[in-house]
Amino acid sequence: MFARFFKIPLWQRTAAGFALGILAGLILREKAAVWLQPIGDVYLNLIRMVVAPLVLFTIASS
Repeated sequence: MFARFFKIPLWQRTAAGFALGILAGLILREKAAVWLQPIGDVYLNLIRMVVAPLVLFTIASS
């Protein structure tokens, strides 16, 4: 399943993500913020979890 997904070029996956985001915004309107808020929160928390060790190891290795 993942191998098939990664065979699609990155620019096509990015364009599909933009199109799906626009479509979700047009269909859900104001409800989009309520429905998609948990996904955004999880994404930001994952980014924060990666940044701290990355900075720490970058400083330690230099």
